[in-house]
Amino acid sequence: MMEPQIARPVPIAPVERTLDSKTVEVLALAVFRTLFKDGIHVPLQMKGLMDMDLVVKDNNVLLNMNHVQAEVPQLSIWRVTFAYRGKPVVEYGRGIKNDMKIYYPQLFFLFLAIWQERRRKSKARARGEAARDRELVTMSMTAPSPGTAEETTV
Repeated sequence: MMEPQIARPVPIAPVERTLDSKTVEVLALAVFRTLFKDGIHVPLQMKGLMDMDLVVKDNNVLLNMNHVQAEVPQLSIWRVTFAYRGKPVVEYGRGIKNDMKIYYPQLFFLFLAIWQERRRKSKARARGEAARDRELVTMSMTAPSPGTAEETTV
């Protein structure tokens, strides 16, 4: 008696390219351009809360806020503080006059720190790219050693 042969699944080769944010961004743009050739305009309106327009054309996204009104609840028990390096930037809640206080000097220092960190990262990225380019140039200029090439005999 013969046993039925079970078909083995064909092994799928692992994908060598990882899915990162840039790849997802390019794929999303290709799909969007395919579906919405002329772009899209979506009015977002909620009575008493917001009146905005979302316009997406090609690779530009515009969120036009015509009117925004936010009803934030008054906190009678809690006080929420957003701080940077131990100093408050924004305080909201119990005991705060007009329910919210913004410390503009600390906000300025926070934005300055964000700008400096972004600048430092872009400089490091540029240095890395320059070093990689120099390495590729030196690799292309060096002659391959004769012992590493494979020889085939007929």
